[in-house]
Amino acid sequence: MDTNMKLLNITGMVPSKSVTSSVWKLVLYRMRHVVCFVLFMLATTAQLIAMYLHWGDIDLTTDNISIICFFQLGYLPALYQMLSAAKLTQLVRNIETDPFFTHSSTVDNARKLAYRLTCVTLCSTIVTSFFWTAYPLLARYLEHYDSNDQFKYLVFVMWLPCDISDPLCYAVIYVFQLVVFLTNMGYCTSILSLVVTLLIYVEARFRIVVESIKRDDVTAHCIQMHQSAIRAAVGEAVYCTSWYSRTTRYQRALIPILARAQNPVAVTVGGMFALSLPFFSQV
Repeated sequence: MDTNMKLLNITGMVPSKSVTSSVWKLVLYRMRHVVCFVLFMLATTAQLIAMYLHWGDIDLTTDNISIICFFQLGYLPALYQMLSAAKLTQLVRNIETDPFFTHSSTVDNARKLAYRLTCVTLCSTIVTSFFWTAYPLLARYLEHYDSNDQFKYLVFVMWLPCDISDPLCYAVIYVFQLVVFLTNMGYCTSILSLVVTLLIYVEARFRIVVESIKRDDVTAHCIQMHQSAIRAAVGEAVYCTSWYSRTTRYQRALIPILARAQNPVAVTVGGMFALSLPFFSQV
């Protein structure tokens, strides 16, 4: 899970050791959070104003609602991750140091699969972000400016405090939207890859449990065969002692031995369930 932790460190949801070891780095880290969420609240406010002003336009309203929901899926879980950074770090540490995951090839396959899916998620996010943010910029400077369709020159629909026909105003609004959008994409990528990795590790744990149960079944079968061999050996040993020519007391002493060989001692729970490997496998 090193790749996932690096993504969380880069996006700012979990501070790295170098950040926590320095006071001024930790202060800048907290200020970064404040700036990102202030920009997010300003963008959400501008989006809600645009929704009110253009409520009759179905296309703009639909696009606006979609982006608002997309931002909520990124910023709100990221806020929770930031508040629970210590617990998340401890969870990852427990998973990596769990002896349950240190002796099976299943875990190695799970690590490789999680790494590949994380790389695929990261690459798809980079490609999507590039095309999503580059298109309005290229349309603004390569096409003839259309004042009746200003929103196609923006990353997402929002209320415009100024006329974007002014190059300076457009540059400020575009950079503002670019920061908000890319920050949200980083949050979504980190959270999604972390969730996928945790699901893969859960699947690996269940797979190891299934393999352990199968091994227990084989062990129980071996024990049963061993007990059968012991019963046969005890019977043969008793027969070879010429018991029929021995005293009556000797013959009576053989009865408990034969009974014990045929019916092995079992520890039961209240006289109902025998504590054995097959019982634990069934549970």
